[in-house]
Amino acid sequence: MGIIFYLFGAMVLGAGVNGQRGLSNLVVLDVDVDYITIGWTVSPGWNVSSYRVRYESWREGSYRDLSPAPGVNDTTATITGLHANETYTITVTSFGANGEITSQVSTEEVTDYYIMSVLCDQTHMEISFPLDGLPGVNAAGLHLLDSSCLATVDEYYVTLRTGLQECGTIQENYGNDKFRFRNRALAESELDSNGAQRYQPFARPFYCEFVRLYAKSLERNLLYTVPDSSLQFEIEHGNNTFTFDMHLYTSADFIHKYETQDYPVQFLPTDDMHVGLAVQTTLTNLELFVQDCTATPTSDKNDGTRLDVIDNGCVTLY
Repeated sequence: MGIIFYLFGAMVLGAGVNGQRGLSNLVVLDVDVDYITIGWTVSPGWNVSSYRVRYESWREGSYRDLSPAPGVNDTTATITGLHANETYTITVTSFGANGEITSQVSTEEVTDYYIMSVLCDQTHMEISFPLDGLPGVNAAGLHLLDSSCLATVDEYYVTLRTGLQECGTIQENYGNDKFRFRNRALAESELDSNGAQRYQPFARPFYCEFVRLYAKSLERNLLYTVPDSSLQFEIEHGNNTFTFDMHLYTSADFIHKYETQDYPVQFLPTDDMHVGLAVQTTLTNLELFVQDCTATPTSDKNDGTRLDVIDNGCVTLY
């Protein structure tokens, strides 16, 4: 197996025939996810009968020529239909009246990343792609693992949305403290007018993560966030949390709860307390249980004076 070293940067080479001056200063004027605009300088009095702009992708390995080519008086050109985050070698060549090469300059440039946005909530997951970052992709045919779940397309974005248990979404426990919901955005490549397939089929996995462990207190409202983690290459994900409710109820039937105006609620040491915990979700296979329950004389859950009622899922106080 060979080893290929990739050096990212830009270099410019310029030369005329027999050391004469000609084209020089080939620079990138603008770059985005799907195009590169270049500009160059022509020596005063240098005669150009025609130009050729040739560009080659490091990944694809084959070159193409810009069509139509720049006019003889042009000193800029825009190459479109490029791949996002791809390195291109671009060469501008001038030709004389007899079709001979008279000067040539080259440079390398990397197109921009396109940003995929993944959103998660307690019932749905959504991924959006900018249209200009999907060259050669049949955007209207973009779908999830369940091919009947198609994307919606507007002027700028392609969006896929699904419930957490729909469209082929895979649900799994991840590590010791998270749920993960996985799916994939899939599409066939568009065909040229002659039926040729120029691009590879499109496939991008994405997922949403929810934490499984929470701290909840009757004394105050807490805001829960999932720590950010770095995106994996070609795998996009989003984070969110479920909403939990915890209330103190007036009896063991858990029908009526104490309202705000009822607090502080007073109990005798021999009284039973009825605490209800619920999670807001549409998931049908989610099981909620209490792992730890601790009573403290203050709102500080780490107060040194504490009474463990439930420890690691086991009742410790009778």
